[in-house]
Amino acid sequence: MKPKFSIIIPAHNEEEVIERAIKSVQHQTFKDFEIIVSNDGSTDKTREIVEKMMKKDKRIKISNRDKGHSAAFARNKGAEIAKGEILVFLDADAYLESTFLKSIVQRPNLAEGFINNALPLGNRRLSLILTSLIKETQEMKHLDIFSKDSVVKPFIFNLKRDAFKKIGGYSEKIFYFEDEDFTKRFYDMGFKSIYLEGAKMCFELPSTFSEFLRQCKWIGKGINTLPEKNKKIKAKLVWFLKTIFLLTPLAFVWNFEFFLILLAGTFLTSYAALVKRNKKPFLSLIAMPFLYIKTFLVSFNIFKFWKT
Repeated sequence: MKPKFSIIIPAHNEEEVIERAIKSVQHQTFKDFEIIVSNDGSTDKTREIVEKMMKKDKRIKISNRDKGHSAAFARNKGAEIAKGEILVFLDADAYLESTFLKSIVQRPNLAEGFINNALPLGNRRLSLILTSLIKETQEMKHLDIFSKDSVVKPFIFNLKRDAFKKIGGYSEKIFYFEDEDFTKRFYDMGFKSIYLEGAKMCFELPSTFSEFLRQCKWIGKGINTLPEKNKKIKAKLVWFLKTIFLLTPLAFVWNFEFFLILLAGTFLTSYAALVKRNKKPFLSLIAMPFLYIKTFLVSFNIFKFWKT
C-alpha cells in the first residue's frame, strides 16, 4: 500500500542534524509516510546514522551516491523512488512540528501545493544582522490560496507528486536559486497553493560568520546559473551597481573632506533603505558593516564563477 506522504531529505555531510530531521518526521501525529534520505556523496557519518535508524523503522529509506552534486539533484533522485501521494522536501538542518502532516492531510483537495509556516531557529537577531535584515515575508492567513495571478507567490516545498512530475522536478542546471525557479514553473503551469498555518517547519538561518561567507559565495555562484539571460544580466548589474555606489567615496580619497561627505552620504542612503525595508533602526545600524561585506563578496563571487 502506497504511503500518503513521502518526506524527501537531501543530505550532504549532515551528521550533526540528520537524526533530528528524521525524528521530527517519526514524531508526526499522522503516521502514514515514508522517509527518503537522498544521500548526496556524504563523507561523514550521515549514511551510518541513517542506516542505523533504518533498522528500527522500515519507513526510512536511503538513496546513496558516491559523490556530491547539488540540492536539486538530490531532491530529484529522492523523488524518483518516492511512492507517496504528497511530496515534502525537508532540508536536513530543518525539522517539522508534530502536526505538520496532519495539517496538510486535512486540506488535500484545495490545491496542488501546500505552504508551510516557516519558523526560524537559532539567534534570530544575529541571523537578521548577518543577512543584512532580509525582508520579512508577507504575512499570510490560514487557508489563503495563491495562484499565477497572485501578487505574492510563496515558495513551494510541499506538493502533490503528480504536480511534481508535470513540472519536471528541480532544474539541476541552477545553483542556489533552484527553489525560486521551481516555484515559478509551479505557478506558471496553473497550479495553486494553500497556506496552512498549522503546518510548521523550523529552519536554520545563517547565524555564524562562516555561514554568512558561504551564503555570499552561493549567491554569487547561483546568479551565474540563472536560466533567463535577461534576469541573469539584471541580477549581476544590480550587485555591481551596489558595489560601485559603496566604493564611490574612494575615488575622492585625495580630498579628505569630500571623501568623508561622500562616505557619509553612501552610508546614510544604504542605512535609510534598510530601515525603510525592515522598520528596525537599531538592528539596521548594526547590520551595515555586513551589508558592505556582503555586497563586495557577492560581486567578487559573481566574477569568480562568471558564466555568460
